[in-house]
Amino acid sequence: MELKVSIAIITYNQEQYVQEMLNNIVSQVTDFKFEAIVSDDCSTDKTPEIIKEYANRYPDIIKPLFREKNIGVIRNYLDTLNLCDAEFVAICEGDDYWCDPYKLQKQVDFMEAHLDYALCYHPAKMIYVDEEHKPIIIGLSKNENPQSYYELIKANNIPANSVMYRAEYLKQELLKYPNDIYPPDWFTHISVAKHGKIGYLPDVMYVYRWHSQGISHTTSDNSAEEIHLKYGIKEVNFSYAVWNKIKDQFPQYYSDIFIPVLEDVYFAYLKAQKFEEINTLTNIYSNYFKDFELCTENKEVIKYKKKHKKYKKLFNLLLFTTIALSFICAILTLFILSGDN
Repeated sequence: MELKVSIAIITYNQEQYVQEMLNNIVSQVTDFKFEAIVSDDCSTDKTPEIIKEYANRYPDIIKPLFREKNIGVIRNYLDTLNLCDAEFVAICEGDDYWCDPYKLQKQVDFMEAHLDYALCYHPAKMIYVDEEHKPIIIGLSKNENPQSYYELIKANNIPANSVMYRAEYLKQELLKYPNDIYPPDWFTHISVAKHGKIGYLPDVMYVYRWHSQGISHTTSDNSAEEIHLKYGIKEVNFSYAVWNKIKDQFPQYYSDIFIPVLEDVYFAYLKAQKFEEINTLTNIYSNYFKDFELCTENKEVIKYKKKHKKYKKLFNLLLFTTIALSFICAILTLFILSGDN
């Protein structure tokens, strides 16, 4: 039987969740062959043991990969996608799980019936592990197919583990994937969707766990600012990469999204007095700062700007002093050596 779907699964220290995830993978009911490439990022708990157990029980489905050292979630995600060789690629993570045994079949049926579609997705149920909140449904759409490409560019409305890509387009995009961006799954959606239409299936077919160990988890009341402080430069890198990918088609992205993201990250760093990060940001994107006006009426912002200017002066003074001392030492060394001769 022909291999139809590769499932890219990444895990790290998820022993309390991974068994339920794997149970729902091997329980998929299909009329085609599928595989699950399970890449564990050097877990220190019992996650690898559980994966090995399922690989032994379901060798035709579970294809394990155990990293000898931790390479990080983003690189593990991209490397695992590159190992997927089937016609279609689906995604799952070790702490989430699919809740419909016909998920793969439904999505393959849709993609085979719509050859001009590059990907399809469906809504998900989000449950809160560490907090007392009722579950909510995310990724809902009231629009008819195909879904809007620019709406996807403006907001990540595709739950990560709901997506199914046409692999030929995914492979092309992975060859030119940018470094140091966040979030990677959104960029993958945008990149693949350039090749065709976006499909939506209304069934809720996976459960997303929101918990304190998640990559996008926040603890403060201002979650957007916390994300900026954690991933700020990578967020700007992301928006810049998207703009370069779609600027001919959507030139308004520059002023609608890229500049506001640059501004938000700058002010988050400024408020938190993260001057090293500000220097990095301004060095990389100096040409674009002219396109947003810094707030001159906000006294708090003025205070932080003054601190940043003072920091830059001290930094430049230290740099000049270091260079001068190095030059003097070099001259003295040459003088001593010439005297010895």
